[in-house]
Amino acid sequence: MPQAELATFIDRFTVHYVRVFPHPIERVWRALTEPAELAAWCMPATIDLRVGGAYTFQGEAWGHILALDPPRLIKFGKKGIGVPSATDDNWMQYELEATADGTRMRFVEHWQEGPDYRAWAIDRFGKEVETEDNRPGGPFSPFHPGTLGGWHGMFDDLADVLDGVPRGSRLAPSRLSIVARAWAREKVQKGRFAADAADRYVKELRAEESYFDLIDIYREHIRATLPPA
Repeated sequence: MPQAELATFIDRFTVHYVRVFPHPIERVWRALTEPAELAAWCMPATIDLRVGGAYTFQGEAWGHILALDPPRLIKFGKKGIGVPSATDDNWMQYELEATADGTRMRFVEHWQEGPDYRAWAIDRFGKEVETEDNRPGGPFSPFHPGTLGGWHGMFDDLADVLDGVPRGSRLAPSRLSIVARAWAREKVQKGRFAADAADRYVKELRAEESYFDLIDIYREHIRATLPPA
């Protein structure tokens, strides 16, 4: 179970995450809105930081900024799922509040009601297939375990970046990481890997394991807590 609280469903089409970071609100704002900062914990991004300004992730246009109140609020319009273009009905926003402990961040994601949301996976032949396991909320819910687990993991990474520690370095050891560490140590002794490369591989493997753990957790979380249709 991840240490941070799981996301909460406001309704069937809206979810939010709440985190508190022991850092000034201006520092958290930069991490959420500056491309170089976003690349460190989220994805490579571009942002035209003004209302109506476009933004991209991984070189893909996602939408436009709908509202902006630095350093307290930014609202992004998003592409729809199963609809041809971005609309203001799909959005995500960050709300920041200075607290005695630092900064409270509330992230909200909302999808328009209506499209037949589908979750896709790749089969062993490289073809896209729809899977019931990846849409535990049913065909008319936009929330997939991989997406919600992905946001959760990225906010864990954001905490690491803000605290100045390597991403994922505070993950607790697991059986897999212990086995991988022993395997890597042997490879280093035999000259197969350099020590720094072996250490990097072990950490990457542990981070990947954590992401798949989050997918399993959120699959059950959606089934248990998503409001019914």
